[in-house]
Amino acid sequence: MTREDASELVVRTLSEAFEIPRERLTDDAHLFNDLGIDSIDAVDLLARLGKTLGRRIPPESFRSARSVGDVINAVAALDT
Repeated sequence: MTREDASELVVRTLSEAFEIPRERLTDDAHLFNDLGIDSIDAVDLLARLGKTLGRRIPPESFRSARSVGDVINAVAALDT
């Protein structure tokens, strides 16, 4: 998956699932501090992304993700 495709998927999922305006979903937006995404929300995000992709996403792939850009990069790297 290209980074552009991953970006669209992550931004769409965050926007729809957590009702966050797209303009707030920049690469450097911190999941917790800027967007209020806590650990339970992060698990929900992984489940939603996995469902959309049709595969289980290993949580360790996202352990160090702190920003929207980190999540995008992790999703883009899943196919590699």
